[in-house]
Amino acid sequence: MKTLLIHGLGQNAASWNDTLAALPDSWDIEAPSLLDLPGAQPEYEGLYRAFCSYCAATEDRLNLVGLSLGAILALHYASEHPDRVGKIALIGAQYRMPRFLLLVQDILFRLMPGAAFEESGLKKSDFIRLTHTMSRLDFTGRLAQVQCPACVLCGEKDGPNQKAARELSLKLPQAQLHIIPNAGHEVNKDQPEKLAEILTAFFS
Repeated sequence: MKTLLIHGLGQNAASWNDTLAALPDSWDIEAPSLLDLPGAQPEYEGLYRAFCSYCAATEDRLNLVGLSLGAILALHYASEHPDRVGKIALIGAQYRMPRFLLLVQDILFRLMPGAAFEESGLKKSDFIRLTHTMSRLDFTGRLAQVQCPACVLCGEKDGPNQKAARELSLKLPQAQLHIIPNAGHEVNKDQPEKLAEILTAFFS
């Protein structure tokens, strides 16, 4: 079964390199760059449609590993296409967007120089637009549709997302929770080997 590694906002496919190096060589793994997907746009619905088309190119079921934005896409896809997902791992995930935190984030983004967004592949205005289109997302009513085994992960230093991770692990029908020591939001960068260890055990 193919495993997709889906990066977060502000990351790209290369953000998984250290995690990839610690995962089993025998796995069939792809780590797409979301903004390079055909039809991808800097707004959530367009990005989600592009992601669905990308997944549809594989006939077999998929294992999904998503971080932040990638976790939201994975959760959304698993809720709408439960027959297409074998297992799912969600890192630093929100299932209902915290509007106050997004407002604070928006203010910070507007104060940052445009050069700070270059690594994401988005212009500053597109980055802000994408986060705006995510502000009303709420998958609370869809969580019961995610019937596959789920692994919910969060860095111990990722305070804004830890509450949601604990709630998500209780609301999903088949979920386990892992709080990763010495990691912030970007667990794939902060603790790639520990992340790979947990993913290997979960997907094996």
